[in-house]
Amino acid sequence: MDCNFIFCLHNHQPVGNFDHVFEWAYKDCYRKTLDLLYQYPEFKFAIHNTGSLLEWIEHHDPSYCDMLAHMVQRGQVEIIGGGFYEPIFSIISEDDIHGHISLMQSFCKKRFDVEPVGFWTAERVWDPDIPQLVYDFKLQYTLLDDIHFRYAGIPESGLYGYYITERLLRPLRVFPIDKFLRYSIPFKLPHETIDYFKRQCDKYGNCAFVYGDDGEKFGVWPHTYQWVFEEKWLQNFIETILKENFIKLVHPKDYIKEHPPIDRVYLTQGSYYEMSEWALPAESAAELVRIHNEIKSAGREAEFYPFLKGGVWNNFLNKYPESNAINKQHSIFHGK
Repeated sequence: MDCNFIFCLHNHQPVGNFDHVFEWAYKDCYRKTLDLLYQYPEFKFAIHNTGSLLEWIEHHDPSYCDMLAHMVQRGQVEIIGGGFYEPIFSIISEDDIHGHISLMQSFCKKRFDVEPVGFWTAERVWDPDIPQLVYDFKLQYTLLDDIHFRYAGIPESGLYGYYITERLLRPLRVFPIDKFLRYSIPFKLPHETIDYFKRQCDKYGNCAFVYGDDGEKFGVWPHTYQWVFEEKWLQNFIETILKENFIKLVHPKDYIKEHPPIDRVYLTQGSYYEMSEWALPAESAAELVRIHNEIKSAGREAEFYPFLKGGVWNNFLNKYPESNAINKQHSIFHGK
């Protein structure tokens, strides 16, 4: 049984957030998580820190980046890039996308001596033009929620690896982020993740499981600091994974080198399910919630899940006029 596990953390604080929020999140989450992971060199993982967070860290405690660079050097960490200030690619110009990626690539090269080959798609908002827009930077892959793939007609059995997509002959590999892992880490006991791996491998054979989600779940979300650190969930999780010989921790870039894509796929514009619900007008969102709850009560959520979909992210520009005004001002000033 071939069980690969790709573990990715996404850390972000937006530009302009209060300094005390940065400091709290850094001390109780980002730094504490990295310090613990540093003690386990065999635990391979990938990490994405947004540019706004990296700038704050560099100004207040550059030893974080020093430690991260050392973890990269010893082969424990893969750095994931992206748009420097976490832009939604679907609503900014191609020039601005290139500017954001250039900033991130330059920072990572200078600070960690690597140029990322993967990138984090902000809010996992996919647009079919993205492969073409990032092609010049030799970025090889991104990670998206598995619901993107379910909407494209891919069954559960096809969610354990990666796919290749393209736009105008510009290819890009896309990994499905596992919904079960997104909800179980760090909220379920470690052995429940192991049991899940075993169940799915028994059903489908060789699998690659991808976890990619907010690092803030490890200390910033309500009640998680006590659970993750004081009650030692993270330490127990790391040690549980490492002692299971059938699990191979692997970086995304290495998995791509060692395994072919499952198939070709073309994904529609969208984000994770909850985001599609929030993007709807209020009345429509309430109706979607009602329908979803009825399906859940009937015990048929798994059956209907691939066919439940709300609005697209860009609809926020219609739902919130202030957002539209900011976006249009940005577009106007960009052209001057």
